[in-house]
Amino acid sequence: MTLYTFGGTAADVLQTRSGTVVPDYPIRIRRAGTSEIITALLEKDGLTPISQFRSNSLASGSPGAIRTFMIQDVPAIVYEYLDSAGQPVTWYQAARELPETALQAAQSAAETVGAKLDRTDGGTVTGPVVFTQPITAPNMADLQAARVFPVTAAAGTGLVDDGPRIQAALDLAGLAGGGTVIIPSGGTYAVGTYLVARAGTRIQAHGATMRAISNSGLLRNYAPGQEFAAYTGPGNITIEGGIWDANAAGPEGTGGTVTSVINAFTISHSSNVTLRDLTIRNVSGAHGVEINASRNVQVVGCTFEGFRDNTPDASRGFSEAVQLDYAIPGSGAAGPNDGTACRNILVQACTFRASSRLPGFGRAVGSHTSAAATWHESVRVLDNHIEATGQEGIRAYAWKNAIIANNVISGTGAACVMVTGPDPTVNGYSVACQNISVQNNTVTGAPGSSPLRVIGFATARPTGVDISGNTVTGAAATGIYVSQATAPRITDNLVAGAGSLAVSALNCSTPHIAVNTCLSSGSTAISVDACTGGHVGGNTVDTTAAGHGVLVNGGSDVSVNGNRVNAAKGSGIRVTASAARARVIGNHILRGGQTAIGVDLTASATDCAVIGNDLSGSGWTAAGATALNLVGTRQIVDWAGGSTSPGLNLVS
Repeated sequence: MTLYTFGGTAADVLQTRSGTVVPDYPIRIRRAGTSEIITALLEKDGLTPISQFRSNSLASGSPGAIRTFMIQDVPAIVYEYLDSAGQPVTWYQAARELPETALQAAQSAAETVGAKLDRTDGGTVTGPVVFTQPITAPNMADLQAARVFPVTAAAGTGLVDDGPRIQAALDLAGLAGGGTVIIPSGGTYAVGTYLVARAGTRIQAHGATMRAISNSGLLRNYAPGQEFAAYTGPGNITIEGGIWDANAAGPEGTGGTVTSVINAFTISHSSNVTLRDLTIRNVSGAHGVEINASRNVQVVGCTFEGFRDNTPDASRGFSEAVQLDYAIPGSGAAGPNDGTACRNILVQACTFRASSRLPGFGRAVGSHTSAAATWHESVRVLDNHIEATGQEGIRAYAWKNAIIANNVISGTGAACVMVTGPDPTVNGYSVACQNISVQNNTVTGAPGSSPLRVIGFATARPTGVDISGNTVTGAAATGIYVSQATAPRITDNLVAGAGSLAVSALNCSTPHIAVNTCLSSGSTAISVDACTGGHVGGNTVDTTAAGHGVLVNGGSDVSVNGNRVNAAKGSGIRVTASAARARVIGNHILRGGQTAIGVDLTASATDCAVIGNDLSGSGWTAAGATALNLVGTRQIVDWAGGSTSPGLNLVS
């Protein structure tokens, strides 16, 4: 059992993001690289337990300082405390003993090898050396410990370029075939040009700030001029912790110096990359993280805050914080431009917002480029908090087999979630989204747009779209809007207070709209417009300020079954605009003090059935309203084909 020492240095002071010291505040300690909370903390004597670990009190000689403490058998930790907004702030620290242990291990190995060579008279050994017995080296079992490369001799003031010092440690890790680069906490490290992470590198930067000081980004996985086909570029890279400030120039007087269109991070032609617990802020023109032609990439627990479009024509208001891109001309990736797409991408538990001086990104996660006959595949966008984007929150563009789930999205400039692809009439090819699940998200607002929006084209129709279990509130326009998709499923959603329609399917084939709850819509609650086939069943509609409960507007072979509609302003269920063969069966329609017509088949509707609907208990005649207005052509009201109203419908 080994005791490791932490805290107690001049840099170990609990501070807010703005540098304010925080005295007498609880701090959690986690085992580095895991979520395990360490509770068995000891005072610096290695014997006395600590019941609750807090920063030094205001009355102490060093308010806010983190005193020396010890932990058994834990060589590296992550400090964590909650800021005023309840968000976790974390930074990494290796035990004081770790560098010394690594040095001792290396010296021991050298001494052991020297003894095995059996040279007592000095001299040089040339040629191959063959050992007839295994060589053992005490303390060398932990190879990771022997491959730790702390950044040394960096100023950490933010005033001089520390990039070369950091790059030197990254290069050592690369030459060693991989290793851990530790950027010391507490400093602000100016970076003049992109740092390059080599294959097998792990960067730990908890508590450090890296700031761009020229028109360059912060880090990428390739050097200028390098080319890697497909997914063969440097990979197996992990970057943990730290504030990575791309330092975009803001409006006059708001700070920042970078004016070029740059990515803070670029991952290109790579595999197996993880970015965890980073804060990426104040990006100029492009992306926080550009994932280009890469696979098995995870962006977890990161915060993206602050963006400015510094292009002369203000043409990059769409820029994503996390962008999925192809290796195509103009994408900015390392060559070659072989059309490689992204595969198996995870963006989870991240926060997207404005910074203290700049607004949020154009989009939080998404894509805006495409390539013929290829998709970004196996994309997961989960458990994120997205607010204040200039355009969409999440934009699935030419994606396949993707899940967008459990996100909380508000304050977007356009749709909270958009599923779409390139327009074939513009791009000359069809790459429609396939198998996209939008599940259990909580979305609010979206001025002038639908919070959940799916857009297809006549020759590029999304397939396998599943929109389920979402909560949609405060939409200025339609709550859930799906256009030109094949067999979309819109199920079990709550849509409350939509300014226009609650749910709309337009020009779709066989849409399935079921078990949704639509409350207080500004217009029609559920609209099925010019659709072929489809089912509207088991939905609950309560109150529309205008329009209808359920509207079948044109199209053919749509069934409207088992819905409960209360207080629709116009008709409870309306079938019109030459709709053919609609089936309105087994619905429960209540006037709610305002519905004018219970079931309305207009004159242009043909071959429709209205059977087994319950319109009882609303006093339609006494209120001067109409329970059944069936004036379509060849409609039937009972299973025998009768046409005399009310047939098998219950009216009172």
